Amino acid sequence: MGRMRIRVIAVAAVLAAAVFALTTCTNPVDLVEAATVEVMKANDRYLEVVSVSPDRSLADVNPSSAIRIVFDKALDTSTIAANIEVAYKNLGDADFGANVINDDWTIAYNPDTKAINITPYPYLQPSRTVRVSLKDGLRTADGKRLQTADDWSFTTNNDVLFTIAFVNTSEDRIQWANKDLQTAKGSVVPMKLTISDVKPASDPLNFKYYIASTSMTPQAVLDLDPSVWTTITTVETIIETESFPSEGGPFTRYLWVINPNSNSLVADTARVERIYVDRTLPVFDLGNAVVTNTARSFSPSVTESGSGIAGYSWSGAGLTIATPSAASTSVSASTQETLTLSLTVTDTAGNSATDTVPFTWDTVAPSAPLSLDLAAGDDLGSSSTD
Repeated sequence: MGRMRIRVIAVAAVLAAAVFALTTCTNPVDLVEAATVEVMKANDRYLEVVSVSPDRSLADVNPSSAIRIVFDKALDTSTIAANIEVAYKNLGDADFGANVINDDWTIAYNPDTKAINITPYPYLQPSRTVRVSLKDGLRTADGKRLQTADDWSFTTNNDVLFTIAFVNTSEDRIQWANKDLQTAKGSVVPMKLTISDVKPASDPLNFKYYIASTSMTPQAVLDLDPSVWTTITTVETIIETESFPSEGGPFTRYLWVINPNSNSLVADTARVERIYVDRTLPVFDLGNAVVTNTARSFSPSVTESGSGIAGYSWSGAGLTIATPSAASTSVSASTQETLTLSLTVTDTAGNSATDTVPFTWDTVAPSAPLSLDLAAGDDLGSSSTD
């Protein structure tokens, strides 16, 4: 009987809330929707966001920060990737751009904490307003949805730093810039890490680092032979060079930092760097020499099987190029002469290739030579003596 009384009271409370919602609405459709929402809330039928990081409307966020979203219910993992978007806008602008999440970003879901962790690659753009959007297709494992699509924003600063707090104390911390990773065309790819020690000068930096090529548990890292650790001898830079295969990727590297005094890790997760190696130039051909008296369109086919095309650059002294940074363009000139049209294609890894083609602008019609049609026997240039 006691349980029934509690249930009756709960139902009455839901109905009262629904009645209140009805009395505050004027549109009949709104009345029904409001009552439905109240009943759904009372029966815990919606997926809810418990917390987000960085916080909503937070300013001065470090660009290397990860994005974390905690929910009140377990998610259907198949609905995650298609229903989360991140977009940027310049400070002061009205509109956000397109979704910037791509295959280089990491979206990880932990069913134990019901949290989604989004790691940008290599980091969030500095000095931008960042909007995170949860779309209404996101679902729980048993099909529950968000009451409404949710989005929030925060603002990044221009300090591209990654901060880890030491395990044993709250005031010591180590800061290191996001990697400056260049896919050079030689046999060695440099991984550059800049270390900024914020401890007092009287307390020298004495930590060590280790770069692994495979994922490891924190305990496995602590159990490594001490000889594999490299001492951080300067607060300025650490350069690690390593030979990678000539092409391919990603080659994942995991950076760990240890405090040898306490044999404890600076953080229980590694700083992950994913390295792509692309040393192949884009391939294309502008074709044969051009002679024209009207604007000519160019749309070369470019083969780029590595890191992808990053940009196009058309140029040519004396030429008028309609769209100098587009894949296709229209070219004309204003003077009667032969000029040179050039196109440089650059891929994401920094490899670039250039091709040129002679471009002759000819708008002058040919002139016919003066000819005389003389009749047989005519003798111009002599006079009669008769």
